Amino acid sequence: MGEIINSGVGIVQMPCPELLGLGIDRQCVKDTTIDDIKSEKTRVSKLMANQKQLCVDLAKHVILQLKQYKKYNFEIVGILGVNMSPTCGVETTWADDQEVVGNGIFIKTLKEELAKENIQINFTGIIPPQIEDSVKRVKSFLKK
Repeated sequence: MGEIINSGVGIVQMPCPELLGLGIDRQCVKDTTIDDIKSEKTRVSKLMANQKQLCVDLAKHVILQLKQYKKYNFEIVGILGVNMSPTCGVETTWADDQEVVGNGIFIKTLKEELAKENIQINFTGIIPPQIEDSVKRVKSFLKK
């Protein structure tokens, strides 16, 4: 972890489409079971399917930020998403009550908008409870 901190890399948090599109209220609360989490992911996946325009608008906002950083000679080393997320999954997302290979709706939209602007950026997905793997994935950006 120290390698990341000492690398000089900054982290800019992207906006959260779920928070902005659905609000902070979630069905999962204290003493949540795995089945509760799966049910919530499915609910969010279905609701976010109706938020395509929000995702386009947020993607354009992120691209504006990226362009500003590049304009002032900052190097963009990558974008992190959260695997299994219906919106921010990179390698995996959530659909039909299960984890599936693919991008969440926001990451997919962001990649589409980046392609329109001819901007190429590396993406990787992390799973927050898997700390060692997440740190390894972030470090992979430093080696490119």
